[in-house]
Amino acid sequence: MAPTCLYPGTFSPPTYGHLAVTRHAAEILPHVTIICSVDANKRPLFTMDEALALWGAYRLPPNADVKTFEDARASGMDLTRIIMIRGMRGESDADREIRVALQNRRDYGISRFLYVMADDELLDVSSTAARDAAARLDFQALGRMVAPLVVSALLERTFGLANVFLVTGRPGGGKSTLLRTFN
Repeated sequence: MAPTCLYPGTFSPPTYGHLAVTRHAAEILPHVTIICSVDANKRPLFTMDEALALWGAYRLPPNADVKTFEDARASGMDLTRIIMIRGMRGESDADREIRVALQNRRDYGISRFLYVMADDELLDVSSTAARDAAARLDFQALGRMVAPLVVSALLERTFGLANVFLVTGRPGGGKSTLLRTFN
């Protein structure tokens, strides 16, 4: 029986770093299920369902899908044969990941983990960094961290706006960045 390969997180919001971890894991595992979940130690900007919807801004590998934790459990997924996928940006993540592994072994009996190291160009990419860049209106940083639809969602949530549309293009390409809200 094939293992259940899960990549859990709050993904608030999902980033290009999360996408890279998913792609790398999908190259070596038969199927990867991204699990949008809740972490009692975090204050996510987006709910599980909103994070799940934001994953729609990215092109996932054909052997990957996204679910909430509740949906995964309801689907009858065999949680006893889990390989948990985790992304690591560097040494600063190592201590936290050891705690995560020990907690998952203690609480859920999970003892198999696949750690995927971040690509060099994504070492500073995280959901927290994306939220901070949105608060600073740092579009250059946002463009490196998240998909354009996620930028819109971040700006809407951060500033309490509705229907933010971003039109972007290369400088001199006949397009410009446009922010407009409609009530």
